[in-house]
Amino acid sequence: MRKITKHFILGLALVSVAGVLTGCSKGKDDPNELEIYIANAGYGYQWAHEIKNVFLEQDWVKEKYPDLKITIFQNDDFTYAETVLNAGQASNRYDLLISMNLIGFSGTEDVLDLTELVYEQNIPGTNVKYKDKIFSSYAESFEYYSKGNYNTAPKYYCAPWAGGMNGIVYNASFFKDNDYKVPNTTDELIAICDDFHEKTWKGSLDKTQQFVFIQGKDESYFDNLFDIFWAQYQEVEGYYNYFNGIDDGSLSRNIFKQKGRVKSLEVFSELLDHEESYVSPKTAYQNFMSNQRAFLKGESLLNVNGDWFVSEMKDIREDIVANNPNLDYSFKMMRTPIVSDIIELCESIEDDEELSALITAIDAEETSLSGEGYSVNQFDFDRVKAARGVVSSLGTAHQMVVPSYALAKDAAVDFIRFMATNEAQDAYIEATDGASLPFEYDLQESNPELYNEIDQLHKERIAYLNSSFLEPYTLPSRFNFPLLKYGGVDAFYLSNGYDFFDKIRMDGKTPSDYYDETIAYYTEENWNKALERAGLL
Repeated sequence: MRKITKHFILGLALVSVAGVLTGCSKGKDDPNELEIYIANAGYGYQWAHEIKNVFLEQDWVKEKYPDLKITIFQNDDFTYAETVLNAGQASNRYDLLISMNLIGFSGTEDVLDLTELVYEQNIPGTNVKYKDKIFSSYAESFEYYSKGNYNTAPKYYCAPWAGGMNGIVYNASFFKDNDYKVPNTTDELIAICDDFHEKTWKGSLDKTQQFVFIQGKDESYFDNLFDIFWAQYQEVEGYYNYFNGIDDGSLSRNIFKQKGRVKSLEVFSELLDHEESYVSPKTAYQNFMSNQRAFLKGESLLNVNGDWFVSEMKDIREDIVANNPNLDYSFKMMRTPIVSDIIELCESIEDDEELSALITAIDAEETSLSGEGYSVNQFDFDRVKAARGVVSSLGTAHQMVVPSYALAKDAAVDFIRFMATNEAQDAYIEATDGASLPFEYDLQESNPELYNEIDQLHKERIAYLNSSFLEPYTLPSRFNFPLLKYGGVDAFYLSNGYDFFDKIRMDGKTPSDYYDETIAYYTEENWNKALERAGLL
């Protein structure tokens, strides 16, 4: 996902940061012009232009806005939208701002309340409300409650513009060459790491050798796996209970005794152990784009990334292969392995081998409690099945807002609603080489021709997300829970936003250390202070 990039898409009228700022100073004066600002986040800009074209072709749009024209401004600065909103009406010409991390403007006078205008409205051409087509956890991540008023109906000031599924991307060519089976469990994942490390290790941190993982010094995609492993073990309800401060039905600091956090961190400790040297040293000193390029060239087996990977790296990958056809590797995204320690909670599952066999059956949408390599009870089957559906996403941070003073606010609102239509999703998927919006939509069934054209990575991802058997559930943004947002209660005391990728590799603490320190810190006094800050007392 791009932070700052110099990549320009041929054929688009691009506007530099300086140029956009100059335009803003002139203000907005034409109510028939919908002016949209978009930041790049790995998905490029083309998708917005394509959706714009389809939107303007709609008969209802032509009838409602006979003189409408749409102008799109774009740059790579993620802070720009926030800057223009803070500058106020006199300096902001935009009617729709599409960027990241704008959720903080919810509840302010700066942006339009989209609750009745978007979320409670039907998607154009359907009888389905916007809020009912969006993935439920995405809607939860956009909910706004004023502090202390958590029993009221939520309001929505932001809407999503990316799916953002996060997971482990792997070099499928290397997997095939080494006869690796895509791991179902974390023990199987670690076994693959051990084997690949043994085969490729040269005895030193040689810059030319292959490593298991390569990441970027300026991204934290790896850390997003933490929430998945935690919620797999604790179940989604337990994950929610933690961030709502609930244990056994009431507010209690016993939440800090949840074991899922430790079980997840134990997996991290093995994957990030310095002595194992699974992680390329380039991770510490090169940015994510440089190291994604290295991943494409075969310098590592795995890279934790997201659904933007294909579109973000498309041109770079084509250049690499053009210069060296031997580097034409295949890449896929695996379903995140299930934390192996879940068997501690499953009395009928004897070992990791049986757990893996059960997961294989679940992936094949088998419903029998016994099959090849497994025989379990219904409780354990259901628990593992639920764990298999836990998804992490950065898409909830991709937000668009309408300034409250926008002259073309009606067209902006309709544009947002239109983005939930099947036509808009097709345009988005085609423009991003397969990335998709967070709305219920089965591309393979609705548009098989387009489905056949997209990258294999996305074919498998879309099949997974549309599984009516698994019903995958994307974890909501933890930063939207009042206990964290206002009360400062994170997974561990002083965990600094789960920055475990760096911490575990440097501070020498064990998962138990984090666990014990957190329990010790949250005395009754400190716990009550956190609840008061969060407006829960």
